[in-house]
Amino acid sequence: MTDEIWNELLLLGHRKLFRPGHILLHQGADASSVIVLTEGIVRVWQSDDQGRSLTMTLRGPGEVLGEYGVLLERRRSASVAASTRCAGHTVSAAAFQRFAERHHLTATVLQLAVERLEQREHLDAGLAHLRPESRLAAVLVALAAEVGSPSAEGIRVDLGMPREHLAVMASMSRSLALQVLRQLQAAGLVLPGRQHVTIVDLPKLTAVAAGESVQGLKP
Repeated sequence: MTDEIWNELLLLGHRKLFRPGHILLHQGADASSVIVLTEGIVRVWQSDDQGRSLTMTLRGPGEVLGEYGVLLERRRSASVAASTRCAGHTVSAAAFQRFAERHHLTATVLQLAVERLEQREHLDAGLAHLRPESRLAAVLVALAAEVGSPSAEGIRVDLGMPREHLAVMASMSRSLALQVLRQLQAAGLVLPGRQHVTIVDLPKLTAVAAGESVQGLKP
């Protein structure tokens, strides 16, 4: 999407600010609009039959949220909440549908949604065959690519949620996730914060995610 087309999309909506924790989209609700995210990071999660919140991923500026349900005229498949202070433009479903058709973007947007779903399924399937440290490293590398930002120490990933929630994304218990996080920190690969993680050495963390041995990290 060119800058010109992106700015056209922004003009179709109304700018809103969202505080951390504010729910932008509700799972199961009618897809009556999309939100064009221009600032901040949001958390995408689904609730299962037992009412547990399962974090799927994080999204950052430049994302269109809720487009899948709008284009397919389906209810929201997931909930989205602001992890940090966010800003975005709310565009009605009808206006977004006309916009997508006018610029021949419908097929592209749906293809992107399918590709992201496949990437998530591929990550979930791959985690089952990895050691705990590789599973958590794989999640952190994926989040760094999605919402990471440069910092003095490395690449900062703002989670907007307790670090223990990484356990759900890495398919492990919270206690094990915290233990592995401490191991990655001791090896000089990450610096955990209260609601963020800074990746100090992305190449080595990527190697761990691939199942390779890294000096300083116990197998």
